[in-house]
Amino acid sequence: MLNSPEGNGRVILDDQTQALLYQALQEEPADGGFWNGRQVADWLSERLGHPVHRQRGWEILKQMDVSLKYLVPNINTLPLKRNSGCGKKNLHAQLETIKIAHPDADVQVWALDEHRLGRHPIPRRVWGDNWFGSLSTPVHCRYDWFWLYGFVHPRSGHTYWWLLPRVNIDLFNRALADFAQHFGLGP
Repeated sequence: MLNSPEGNGRVILDDQTQALLYQALQEEPADGGFWNGRQVADWLSERLGHPVHRQRGWEILKQMDVSLKYLVPNINTLPLKRNSGCGKKNLHAQLETIKIAHPDADVQVWALDEHRLGRHPIPRRVWGDNWFGSLSTPVHCRYDWFWLYGFVHPRSGHTYWWLLPRVNIDLFNRALADFAQHFGLGP
């Protein structure tokens, strides 16, 4: 039985309701997400037939054998990055082939790189059993990103930057066209 935290001996939950609550805590709450004081209070209000304040839900969670845990991403569910190879080894041969194919053209080598910048998520605490360590569950990270496109001419040191909210073909083609127009490159 869970008693009132005020120490007045009043019973908050009988053993049967506490057992049902413990079973409910093993499942996902009705409105999704993770269990918190408000969701426990809503569950109890439905069960007991009278309103239960969310602070009382939090107190009940504290009195039960559960505590806040940190969610950590499961490393086995993260996508692997594979290097596709960028052809640096045969760059000189490709450059010579282009010069031979277009003898009147001024052939230049520029480097392009994209870099993702943004906020990382804050680890979220959720209620979990004290019998278990940290929870390893898929975390749906919601990052706020923007992308930096950087063009560099290695010989002269000229640079050109674009900051974009996302990466897609249309924006990338727009950045390339603007870059070519800015430096007078292309046909």
